[in-house]
Amino acid sequence: MSMLEIPKSFSVKTLLEVTSTNDIACASAVDGADAGTVIVSLNQTSGRGRRGRVWDSSPGNLFFSIILRPMCAPLVAAQASFVASISVNETIRHFIGEQSDVLCKWPNDVLVNKKKIAGILLESQTSGSGKSIAVVDWLIVGIGINVSSVPILPNGELITSINKETSSTIEREDVLNVFLEYFHSFLQVWKNEGFLVIRDVWLNKSFPKGESIKIEISGRMVSGLFLGINNDGSLLMQDEKGIVHTISSGDVFFNSLEYTNASCH
Repeated sequence: MSMLEIPKSFSVKTLLEVTSTNDIACASAVDGADAGTVIVSLNQTSGRGRRGRVWDSSPGNLFFSIILRPMCAPLVAAQASFVASISVNETIRHFIGEQSDVLCKWPNDVLVNKKKIAGILLESQTSGSGKSIAVVDWLIVGIGINVSSVPILPNGELITSINKETSSTIEREDVLNVFLEYFHSFLQVWKNEGFLVIRDVWLNKSFPKGESIKIEISGRMVSGLFLGINNDGSLLMQDEKGIVHTISSGDVFFNSLEYTNASCH
């Protein structure tokens, strides 16, 4: 982790409308934009989530992307998703208080009282091939947080927003500023203390071990028990036969949640 570079400050650029903030951030990174550049937009016409899914960019919500230049291996850079997740978790708690159940859901969601309130999408460019050691030149951390609007999704997934949970009017700018404070702090922890500390923080903010889950493995849905995440962030699940699976990518359905499938938007 010694090569991980932490931005000393963030430079926020707010745009009226974009296809997606990740699109603009990726293009800016290619053009040499500094680490710590934050692209915010009031509206997204083609917001996206993991695996090419559409992110519902309802008016009044917060959409932003942060450029990082970690100069580390791709597997290390991917840990930034957990840094962002716990930062979002703390941000939500800052505004809605401790009375609500705010949980990180693997791999990229944050829930409030089992309703989705935020999602995270990483994109990156890596150099080095053949005998060279691959290094991430730039990493985009894209985040969507429901601040005032509550999208209605066709899959029946339960959604909420900060303003709905607080019965008040919180400004997007305030949410962003609080997030950046937490994100900078947890980036420092990641750099100085390593991912295992970040992992433990994330686990303390996630579903309890032993929670019943379902996940698609090799084209079929498998049920089992959530055992947490391992040292590289992969999900650990014990199936009905006692076999422990290490899952690096997929959609998880916690049986305690009440929506119809495991889609992450």
